[in-house]
Amino acid sequence: MIVLVIRNEAEASQMFAWASRFAEGSHLGLEVIVAMDGKEAGTLSKEEPKEAWLLRMRDSLPNWASLSWCRSKERTALLLDYLQKNQVELLVVGKHDSKNRTDSDILLAQSLFESASCPVLVIRVGEGMPDSRDILVPCSGGRHSRRALGLAYSFAPKAVTALFITTNSDEVSHLMGDSYLQKAIEKADVPKDEVRQK
Repeated sequence: MIVLVIRNEAEASQMFAWASRFAEGSHLGLEVIVAMDGKEAGTLSKEEPKEAWLLRMRDSLPNWASLSWCRSKERTALLLDYLQKNQVELLVVGKHDSKNRTDSDILLAQSLFESASCPVLVIRVGEGMPDSRDILVPCSGGRHSRRALGLAYSFAPKAVTALFITTNSDEVSHLMGDSYLQKAIEKADVPKDEVRQK
């Protein structure tokens, strides 16, 4: 299962659109968890929410997705506990700004990225809805980049570009970059005949 964490209404539509594409491409179920900041403890709930935007989201979900929500001052702990107790293949969360240490939504994303018990995909939400099939995946050799590459390939196999960035541009760094990319592609189970150098 893929778990999508939505922190506020502003990111809801785009985050859901991306996570839906990931779930469909991976043939996995999608659990959408809307985790809003609150003043009390609270729990994850599937009961009918009061917010109109949550009702609209719940009513528009396909049959392979479900919605839970919470309004809690302990939402990080609730989510980490949920991830630990369930078989989650991928957590999808909005980008956090590592310089901002006061915004509760940013702190939530950062805590999930650092402490989740499963691979985490961080999405930087731009303007408009995701309508492009072109996907750029930075690959540094870690498990998250391999998972992102495999996921991107699963739903847009002809439009994925794996990228390795280095500060040096000499022949040795070029060869190292090629080696990193080859390993990432192999470990992501992308067929070799589908790979083209750019």
